[in-house]
This record gives sequence, structure tokens and C-alpha cells, in this order.
Amino acid sequence: YISNFTGNLEIINHADNSDIIFKSDNGTGGTTAYITLDGSQETINLFKTVLIGTTTNTGAYKIDVAGKQRVQDTLELDDVLMLNAISTPSDPAAGKSVIYMDSSDGGIKCKINVGGTVVTRTIASFE
Repeated sequence: YISNFTGNLEIINHADNSDIIFKSDNGTGGTTAYITLDGSQETINLFKTVLIGTTTNTGAYKIDVAGKQRVQDTLELDDVLMLNAISTPSDPAAGKSVIYMDSSDGGIKCKINVGGTVVTRTIASFE
């Protein structure tokens, strides 16, 4: 039990080749690592599902985000990008575009806004 009511709470490990590991009950009487701070790899290793903006763990995803996300550089996928059918989204802001699966006809579409003019193009259709 750690209680800190003022100032910073610092956890420091100066031991060579040693990590800071957060463990908790594993539900069967033992413990399991949930977070490891590995200074030699400069990584934070998360061993459980991460929920952001939600408390509902469906078990289907390692990271489950409710709300908008932003990637400020390249988004690289090593597997599938899955699009769920949605109703036509609102027009994107100038200089932006959206790709979506249109629930009305199953088409994969792209809306592009260049200088305030929006065009919609069908990339693939369901036939």
C-alpha cells in the first residue's frame, strides 16, 4: 500500500539489467506480470488487454479504444484492415479524406476534400 498526498511518486531501479515489474493476482491464487518497464529495451511491455475510453472487455482485442484515435505518422499494418458497414459519414474537412464501407450498398468508398470541394469515389463494389 502506497499513499502519497503531495509531490511526485517516483519508483527508481538502479540495478543493472533489472526491470520494474508490476504484478497482481492472476485469479487462481498466484500472481502474473501486468506491466514491465524494461530500460534495456526502452520498452513498456503490457501483458494484458488494454482498454482506453471503455471498461468493457469483450476479449476480442488486445487494445480496445472507444473514441477517436490519431496516428501522427505512418500507420503500418501487418495484417488485415477491417471496415464495418456504416452509414455515409459527414464530409471530411479540407485537405482530409475518409475511407468507409457504405451500409446502403456494401461499396468501399472514399470521400476526398480538396480545397473545400468534396468528391466521393467507389473503390470497390459488391456485385
